[in-house]
Amino acid sequence: MERPTSRDRDKGRKYKPGSVKRQEKAEEMEKVKKMPKITQWLKVPTVSESSQSHHESGPAESSTSAGMSVMVQETDQSDTRVTLEHCGVPTTSTDMSMQHDTCASAEITKSQWTGTTEQGEEAEARPTEQGLENDLGLWPKKMPEYARNYWSERGSSECRHCDGDFKESAVKEQDRTRHCTKTLFSRTHSLSGEEIDLKWLCYSKTTGRVYCFVCKLMSNVDSLFTTGFTGWKNARYSIESHGKSDQHTTAMVDMINRKTLGARVDANLVQQYESESQYWQAVLKRCVDVLKLLCERGLSIRGKNEQIGSVHNGNYLGILELLSTYDSFLAAHIKKHANKGSGHTSYLSHIISDELIGLMAEKVLSTIINEVKKGKYFSISVDSTPDISHIDQLTFTIRYVLPTGPVERFMQFIPMLSHTGKDIAATVLNFLEEKKIPIADCRGQSYDNASNMSGKYQGTQQVIKNECPAAEYVPCMAHSLNLVGKCAVESCPAAVSLFGLIQRIYTFLVASTYRWRRHCEALESHKDEKLKVDKSLSDTRWSARADAVAALSKAYKENLNVLEELSSDNNQPAETRAEASGLVKAMKEVETAILLEVWQTILERFQRTNVQLQKSGLSLNTAVHLLESLLHFVEELRSQFDEFEAKGMAKCGMTVSGSGVYKEDTKRIRKRKCHHDEIGTAEDANLTGRDKFRVTAFFPIIDKLCAALHQRLEAYSTLRGRFGFLSDITNKTTEELRSAAHNLVTSYPKDLEDGLESEIVQFAHLMKTIPKDSDAISTSEGIEASKSSEVEMFLTIHRHDMVETFANVEIALRLYLCMFVTNCTGERSFSKLKLVKNYLRNTMGQDRLSSLTLLSIEHDKLRQLDFSDIITDFARKKARKHPV
Repeated sequence: MERPTSRDRDKGRKYKPGSVKRQEKAEEMEKVKKMPKITQWLKVPTVSESSQSHHESGPAESSTSAGMSVMVQETDQSDTRVTLEHCGVPTTSTDMSMQHDTCASAEITKSQWTGTTEQGEEAEARPTEQGLENDLGLWPKKMPEYARNYWSERGSSECRHCDGDFKESAVKEQDRTRHCTKTLFSRTHSLSGEEIDLKWLCYSKTTGRVYCFVCKLMSNVDSLFTTGFTGWKNARYSIESHGKSDQHTTAMVDMINRKTLGARVDANLVQQYESESQYWQAVLKRCVDVLKLLCERGLSIRGKNEQIGSVHNGNYLGILELLSTYDSFLAAHIKKHANKGSGHTSYLSHIISDELIGLMAEKVLSTIINEVKKGKYFSISVDSTPDISHIDQLTFTIRYVLPTGPVERFMQFIPMLSHTGKDIAATVLNFLEEKKIPIADCRGQSYDNASNMSGKYQGTQQVIKNECPAAEYVPCMAHSLNLVGKCAVESCPAAVSLFGLIQRIYTFLVASTYRWRRHCEALESHKDEKLKVDKSLSDTRWSARADAVAALSKAYKENLNVLEELSSDNNQPAETRAEASGLVKAMKEVETAILLEVWQTILERFQRTNVQLQKSGLSLNTAVHLLESLLHFVEELRSQFDEFEAKGMAKCGMTVSGSGVYKEDTKRIRKRKCHHDEIGTAEDANLTGRDKFRVTAFFPIIDKLCAALHQRLEAYSTLRGRFGFLSDITNKTTEELRSAAHNLVTSYPKDLEDGLESEIVQFAHLMKTIPKDSDAISTSEGIEASKSSEVEMFLTIHRHDMVETFANVEIALRLYLCMFVTNCTGERSFSKLKLVKNYLRNTMGQDRLSSLTLLSIEHDKLRQLDFSDIITDFARKKARKHPV
């Protein structure tokens, strides 16, 4: 049989063979390569090139070039066509021709925006982002079109810089130096006397000149206000003349026309872009609201997958899926874009959510930093703890004063590699420098009492004080109070034995479910008062010791009955019965009952004082008064041994007249051996069990507490000597007020003027006569502030707008109120750290950790802020095309 030829085989084919298709495609690619690229026709020219082409080319050539650009677009649609999704927006029902025009224009705009050709070469016209600076002195002589569009929409508010110091504007004229002044940026109406703001006038910090925003942006004609004006002698007349000039009026009309959508040649394209932008902004708004809810509560965001409809897609997608059942817009978006895989724009992926969280945290942090700079004076506090990944996290908190009162804010978690004082101080200084917060304005620092932090020579506080001598160190009062209690416990063996017994009782009962159930049933049988179960001790939290002592003391008889029943229960193992018998024997000792009453009384006052010290709005003088009142309370306990003894014996079922109630009375009295040559030796003096317990246990505890409190109070003597008079300003004499004010001016010569003495005398008289506000004092952030006299005075000055009258008094109060009393805000951030970075999220990165903890801790600030601009900034970062 004859083999068919290739021509015979192709007779029945409906499609071209593959070889023919490949050959045609190769020929088509060759034609495309030989054609000029569109970016060659749209290359942004330099100023010199544009001026040269303007003189050398006529209108005919310009129109020919434009026509050739259009011809290139229409010749090869396959080379320039991209989908709307590739341009940053989804495909709509718009026809293919509109898609082609949109994307071609997007490519043009992208080329103009980045300043690069399609091959990636840098454009010779300008560096990237030229003309987008908010300093007019850095703008080029001729503004590019993209910059004109950008600033026409944003306006001149970011470029004015009319609140600066104008140091760079100094111009020497003969024997005097003239500067730019803030009054030049407005004028007074000649008839009505109203102040009219000249929004078009902008100051450049780099050149020290003023410019006309409108003329610099839109006009190509050189003038004094496009090249920079420095004639300060007759500045008022020159500025008013320019505002009435034809050049200024023409430029203003051009800018208004550019801002008007209907006056633009690309109005349809811009309108389409705006509609697409509104769609995605609506999607992002819902995403941001869901993320705000999750972040402020410290909840997890992602799950095992990102599939809509899966029960393992995490809280973020789960909430969006729930909202879609009530939101038709979100439901349509999820139906159209969900579960499409990577490469499809939906804004529902974890990558987008992480970026949104970062932008939200960045805005919250920048808002706090701006408030710190507005308040000027601040104090810092740092502390560290290891996280679940065994990384030491240094928490940085800051305290400053706003017109509404003192505020304490968490800033960031910083990974720490070394615990030396120098390294911690270097980390703090680097953080402040990075955030552009001047260390020179730091007036206080507060840490715990660790040696690396509080050391006088190599500690963190000393290193920072070398950088800023005015940054006074304030030991954390809450930590100091804990150290006072710890020092008293270690003062005598009896106190150590008591807390050891408390822990042994708790460990014994909680080790078995049966024993713990018997313990709970015994407490429930007490009808008169609801008793608490036994608590465990803690080495760091003294509130746990107060709870443990109070629980055992109030349920003393119930605990004793349970232990006695367990010791006589034959069904229990011998080891359990023996241990219960030992605990019963220890609890029946009168010394145990008396010490339990003593420590319950002491720790109850310690706990109440400690809770008050942990309030973020507490002032220094109030905290010192609290410690002094606690010291006075403990000193009075020294004479109350008889009362404690009576209560302790009542717990054990004994009476004071009973013999041998103390453990020491049951022991054999030891007598000193007398030698044969000793004559007239006096009899040995032996203390009774009661006296020996009082001398060796009760008095050492009280005396050690008093001595430790005295020692801790001395650490605050310096600051109290400076600001102590503020707490009782209305009862001081004029001489006392002047002396205290003079001492304060001497301590802060760079912050306070000598006029403080006169101001403080007048202000003290004012505070005697002005009616007090009965409303509760609280900060705008919702943090309850302590209603101290200093906070009330500060709020009075701002409430009645008397800052100018008592400027130095207001500064003195700010210096005082910005002082940290405790670093409990940093301690609270550790609790949030353990919730955010748990064992399920132990691989979390440092940036994500700082963002999530900041949004959760500062949730009140998160709720106050409007994140609509965040959505716009996010769209600008992610968009692949820009409006023409």
